[in-house]
Order: sequence, then structure tokens, then C-alpha cells
Amino acid sequence: MTPDLSFAHAGPPGATGWVTLPSGPSGEVTEPVPETRSPSASGSDGQSAWEPTHRVPPEGMKARAIPVAAAGDVASLDPDLAVRVVEHRGDWANVLSADGWSGWVDARKLREGPDSS
Repeated sequence: MTPDLSFAHAGPPGATGWVTLPSGPSGEVTEPVPETRSPSASGSDGQSAWEPTHRVPPEGMKARAIPVAAAGDVASLDPDLAVRVVEHRGDWANVLSADGWSGWVDARKLREGPDSS
């Protein structure tokens, strides 16, 4: 039987219920990013609205479907793209874009803060 390696999103865009896969034999532990909520961050349905936490560096960056260095790139992220970090695993960050796209990137290259400056 072949394992199901698909990713599933649990809930509307902006939700943090992502299914993640183990990163390999190193046994790295998933560390969810604490959810921060404020009255201004809630949508009309009571769900947390998407807000960026980081930006892609000026040179752009590659993203992968899983947090493994040997995994192939699945997307190229545009320079200065605003993203929300939803999970950390070692040097990897699972990022979520405003349109609901999610992928793993090198967390060390992300710029903190939603502003482009």
C-alpha cells in the first residue's frame, strides 16, 4: 500500500489546520506558531482573518511541498510577497499566502514583519 502524501487544508483560507508530514529520520518536532487574535483580526464569521507575518526576500525564493531539502521545488515565490508563517520545523517554515496557497520555505531567508521596508 502506498502512503497518501497529499496535503489537505482543514477549513477556510487563513485557518491553521494544515496536515504535515514527518521530515524524515531526524525526528524534528513540529512547533505550531501561536495564534494571535484581536478584534480587528476577526472576520464577520468569527474566524481569524489572514494577516501577514513575514515577507519573501527581495530575490524571491523557492517553496517545497514538504520540509525536506531533497524534495523538489514546487513554486517560486515572488519578491516581497506577504506571507503568514503557520508552523516551524527546524529551519523550515510553512507559509500561507493571502489566496490560501501553502508551502514550505527556508525560514532563515524570510523577512519578519508585514511591511516591505
